[in-house]
Amino acid sequence: MASVPFNYACDMTDGFIPDPNEHQRVGYVTAFAGLGLPQALSADLTVTNPQTGAEMTVVGVIAQFEWNGGVGDPLKIDMYVSQENAASSSCCSNQP
Repeated sequence: MASVPFNYACDMTDGFIPDPNEHQRVGYVTAFAGLGLPQALSADLTVTNPQTGAEMTVVGVIAQFEWNGGVGDPLKIDMYVSQENAASSSCCSNQP
């Protein structure tokens, strides 16, 4: 069975402060736990919901989402997180 790859670039700037005159793709991570983390990451970033205009708190604002579509393929999510969450999640990052 063929797999369909998913590759979405999101507008991180628009993820924090949406421009009402432009409709860019944005993505949020609202909760994140597991992967060997000692505790769940905090939803400590405040952003504006582009659909409602209300403020909401999130763990991260997505810049890039990738998945090759296969059962064993990894998910790759590049996202902006707070300094506190970055320090907490350094154990599961493949970046030096």
